[in-house]
Amino acid sequence: MDTPRTAVVLVGRNPTPALLSSLTLPADHVALLCSDGTRPIARRVAAAVERIAAPASVRSLSVGPDPHDFAAVSHTLDAFHRDHGGRPWFLDYTGGTKVMSVAAALLHHDTLPADRHPHAGRWRHYLDASGDTLRTADPAHPGLPLATTGVDLCTLAGVHGARWLDDRDPEPVRLVAQGGTQALLARFPDMSPSVRRGVVAEARVLSHLRRLLRSQSDTEVLGPRQVADPLHPTGSVADFDAVVRHRHRVLCVEAKTRPADVVARAGWTVAKARRVFGGAAQVLFVYTGPVVPGLREAITVYNPALSARLVHVWNLGDLLERVTSFDDLRRAFFPAPRVRPPRPSGDPTRPVAPAQPNSASVPAAHPGPGDRPVLVTALGGSRLGTLTAVHAHRPGRALVLPSRQSLRDNVRAAAARALYAAEHPGSAPVDADRLRESGYRDRVRLTPDPVEGADATRSPRSPTTGSCARPLPGRPRTPHRPR
Repeated sequence: MDTPRTAVVLVGRNPTPALLSSLTLPADHVALLCSDGTRPIARRVAAAVERIAAPASVRSLSVGPDPHDFAAVSHTLDAFHRDHGGRPWFLDYTGGTKVMSVAAALLHHDTLPADRHPHAGRWRHYLDASGDTLRTADPAHPGLPLATTGVDLCTLAGVHGARWLDDRDPEPVRLVAQGGTQALLARFPDMSPSVRRGVVAEARVLSHLRRLLRSQSDTEVLGPRQVADPLHPTGSVADFDAVVRHRHRVLCVEAKTRPADVVARAGWTVAKARRVFGGAAQVLFVYTGPVVPGLREAITVYNPALSARLVHVWNLGDLLERVTSFDDLRRAFFPAPRVRPPRPSGDPTRPVAPAQPNSASVPAAHPGPGDRPVLVTALGGSRLGTLTAVHAHRPGRALVLPSRQSLRDNVRAAAARALYAAEHPGSAPVDADRLRESGYRDRVRLTPDPVEGADATRSPRSPTTGSCARPLPGRPRTPHRPR
């Protein structure tokens, strides 16, 4: 039996995926693949994994100073494979740069071929955040549910380099929670009315959240915490009025007595939440007083990047009346993981072997801009990478693969404009009609349906042929991979 007992986990600027993958993979030995720049992050992840799971060994492995060097990543992993005696190993390629992910996945595929290791596809993993699952390259495998036992708020903050400056609720909040406003007035008779209203609001929100999550497993509620700034340890990123955790997801709560403060503080609150807890953090603003219509929409108008998925806005009265159970809170702020649809056909228990390219058809060199190649490129949260690829390669045709999270607006027109500018340097910008008449818009296509961003086995339908892409007239399809 060649079941791996070692895992290689890629580490990027966000340490949470590496932490969760290291805890989930059934490995006795964990190697955290990082660069020189992310080695401190890898060390923090290693310390957390050792404390929570106590594997036989955890170590960091650097590819050097340049995480965009394909050869350096390949050489580092090839040396690891040889030192490991050629035995199989798990790979999680969620973190790191895209170059690190591609190089690692290709090397794992080549060094553990399917003819000698039929289940090798099940050993390559990617964290699907929408499903809270470690997905594999084998479409028949259901993946691994994320292991979050032992992951608390202190751990999540710690792997990001943050820590609490004081690990106890402030005295005024404790007084209101235990004895009401009268206890606060008795202890602090000179407290100004505005400060007192703020303390009471914080205490009411905190008490309500603690009632909802009492006795719930894998959840946690902390009161006001002042957090050391991960970028400046001697400073602070202010505080959160409450912090809620469900599994590995975090909700940072701010209580406001003036609705205008919600709009003014939204951007900074999201920034500090992500600095301390990473991309899985959301923000909840709870404001007192009457309901203010359109307050949530005003945040998006003020800053379009602050979507409703990141920033929630509730009136305190509505929160107390409508969110009265843990299930209510989970539905509002921690939606259930998306369930993968079953495969429409085929034997779900039989692993699918990857197609083997015909070595005779592999070209001697990667096509250059003058060859007018077919370009297949992915579209993420920013279109800059797609536009740069189109401008650099000047393809005869380009197929852009968006996911459900991609920003698709105006991408096709922008890519056609970039292609025209690359082929007509120094020319004046052209309008949409000219791009269409000259055929540039037709040279760029987006798939009609978004691809599943965490599934390496599903091929998107081409807008014209039903396949991933088609060759240019007179040019045969060349199923090669750049090396």
